[in-house]
Amino acid sequence: MPRSLPSPSTTGRGRGVSLKKGRVLSNLAGAAEYLKEALLVNPYDLDGMAQALDRALRMPGGERRERLAALKARIEALDVQGWAERFLASLEEG
Repeated sequence: MPRSLPSPSTTGRGRGVSLKKGRVLSNLAGAAEYLKEALLVNPYDLDGMAQALDRALRMPGGERRERLAALKARIEALDVQGWAERFLASLEEG
């Protein structure tokens, strides 16, 4: 029987773990579809979670900064105003 966690850890913005070295995010979280620069992991897979945490902690500074900058830019672009504009544009298209 595979080992599993009792439940995913939850933060205020979704399911994930924020580390100084990187961002580990549940692949089950809705945000995972948009936040591809995060290290995505199944929170019920203990070995996979350990590997993702280890990778985040060992990630070179340059890669970490690039990933975090891309994540911040994507999050800023996905604000409610941008969503409303895309939604209204899709209604106009058809």
